[in-house]
Amino acid sequence: MSQVLNHSDHKSVIGILAIAVAGSFLTSGCALLTKSEVQEVKAFANATKNYGTLPGGAIKAYGDISRNDRELEASARTFKSGKIAEQVRTNLEKSREADQAFAAAAERADKALSVLNTYSDCLSALSSDTYTDDLGQSASNLGKSLDQAVGAYNKSFGGNFGTFGAIVAGAIRAGGGIYIRHKQVTYLRDFIAAADAKMIPALTRDIRNLMQNNVRPNLTALKTRLDQDFDIAATHGETLPLETIHTINEWYDDLKKADQLAAAATTSANTYRVAHAKLAAAFAKKTDLQGVSDEIQTLIAEIKAAQKIKDDLTTK
Repeated sequence: MSQVLNHSDHKSVIGILAIAVAGSFLTSGCALLTKSEVQEVKAFANATKNYGTLPGGAIKAYGDISRNDRELEASARTFKSGKIAEQVRTNLEKSREADQAFAAAAERADKALSVLNTYSDCLSALSSDTYTDDLGQSASNLGKSLDQAVGAYNKSFGGNFGTFGAIVAGAIRAGGGIYIRHKQVTYLRDFIAAADAKMIPALTRDIRNLMQNNVRPNLTALKTRLDQDFDIAATHGETLPLETIHTINEWYDDLKKADQLAAAATTSANTYRVAHAKLAAAFAKKTDLQGVSDEIQTLIAEIKAAQKIKDDLTTK
């Protein structure tokens, strides 16, 4: 015999259904993230937040110092004819164009490597222990941003990574609240595994190659050129003004910092790769993420040190 449920009956049924749904998640092997797991994922996300901007900082510094060196070279010329002046103007114009080109290259590197910054934001969203509507909207936007960043990276570095931002948007959008909390391990595992398989190894390799095979050799060559132009400028007259000496000394200091930044970006790319691989393996094997802690702490220290060098270069 059927009967109409009153208001209190409705509340009881809804409560029973909620408990049943929660129980089905718990018994199906979808465990909640432990506090230590949340902390390790968030620590990795926070550690890598600004990593993608480090290579661009070294490239920009090269362009700045190269332009300064061309101006130093021009200062040592003896202007005995209009032809010399014309040559100097041409050289200065080329130096300005080169400076702009390196600034644009640095900007492209930042844009392409912003995929790592966006990836860290996605990890933060997926490891959140509180669901809100704002989180759901943020995750959807982050998923789109990640795919756009992957596209920018592919264009700049010739990669062919597929997009996987939908994992983030889909995870949060799947139902929120009790659902996302009990599926969190699954979503994080799938997302981190996809990144480790599709993106992180090649991306960190490209950063190493860019720094080792391009930026650092060019910085070494630039120092040699600056040495030569300084010798010419110093022998052109009996003395150089104190201000000129001080300025050139700062260029040498910036060259050293730019090389240190490029070296730090290279080292931390290796550490990033190792730490991320261990993070992915820990989720895949459902082992304690505290075993990844040492690599993450090393990565935090390396990126902080590199960021300080970059700040020193850009805050003058």
